Amino acid sequence: FCGSMNEYGNKYGPLKEDMKSGKLETLYAKSKYKLTNFGLKFFKKTKTDFFSVRPSYVYGPYQREGTLVDLLIKAFKKKTTLKMSQCSSYRDYIYVEDVAKGIMKIALVEKKIETGIYNLGSGKCITIRNFITIFCKLIRFNNKFLKFGAIPDKKEQKQLKSYMVCIKIRKNLKWSPNSNIKFGLSKMAKIIL
Repeated sequence: FCGSMNEYGNKYGPLKEDMKSGKLETLYAKSKYKLTNFGLKFFKKTKTDFFSVRPSYVYGPYQREGTLVDLLIKAFKKKTTLKMSQCSSYRDYIYVEDVAKGIMKIALVEKKIETGIYNLGSGKCITIRNFITIFCKLIRFNNKFLKFGAIPDKKEQKQLKSYMVCIKIRKNLKWSPNSNIKFGLSKMAKIIL
């Protein structure tokens, strides 16, 4: 099952696989959390191994329409202004290729490994604003087109300054994500330029 970092709710600091969730505010976070718990309980009574992979904030080229990255790329290509919130929230970003590799590692493992929740994240967090600024510098998109604070924040699961700790995938598969934020954004920039 593909869960989400949002299942930790409004927790602060390091997010570990064995910790209890904080306050869940959105239907998305609540649904992911309920499905993970259902799977953990249901498959505990069977011979089937159940894994819930919880990626942090995934980024990469070809994002779903309407996402921040999609809107940013469109504004860049059209040389138009992008109105945004203050973008002061923190996120643990992970490049899409690392998520795919992590899921494949778990899905194709031939030995018996610990089941349950597996975090997939970079282990670091930066503000959304910093993420945008780094990317814009790489694609040479002029800051004059970025209007921070022009729109109000949208209702999301409250995510405090937190980051994923990927203990289980390191312990059981001796693997961790490769890409730091600049490396992943550079790869993305090359694709869109």
